[in-house]
Amino acid sequence: MRNCGTKSSSNFRTRSSLGSRRGCFHLSPTRVTPIIAAALLLALAAIGVEAHHSAAAYYDATKTVTVNGRISRVLWKNPHVFLFVDVEDRGRTTTWSLETQSPIALERLGFRQADVKVGQPLSAEVMPALKTPAHGRIRRARFGEKLFVDDTLGPQRR
Repeated sequence: MRNCGTKSSSNFRTRSSLGSRRGCFHLSPTRVTPIIAAALLLALAAIGVEAHHSAAAYYDATKTVTVNGRISRVLWKNPHVFLFVDVEDRGRTTTWSLETQSPIALERLGFRQADVKVGQPLSAEVMPALKTPAHGRIRRARFGEKLFVDDTLGPQRR
């Protein structure tokens, strides 16, 4: 960086103190503020990219598990709807957490929050989670009389 010939104790120079010297670079408050704002926007954008994940990163797309039980809880909010299903097996009850699409995507497919009721039976084919037991992503599910098929997950495997 070139010395612009001003004698000031501050690192910030005013336009009048620069005179007509070309090639001098000074960090003035008017230059620093946009730089900080741009850095913050880039950081926030990176957080948003990380927040939206691929199903393949969390679920085993090569396997399908059938979950039959009763809905015990519905979490209908962004970014994805979760259904908690109590599954009885040999006298023991296991609660599965099943992830599906966003509320708006389900509504576009004709499913409303009122269609999914606590206590309602559910039969679903799910991709099991890679690391978390009793957790999966719904591929196909029957909610009462309605059949849901998630075609965003690629080819259906049986």
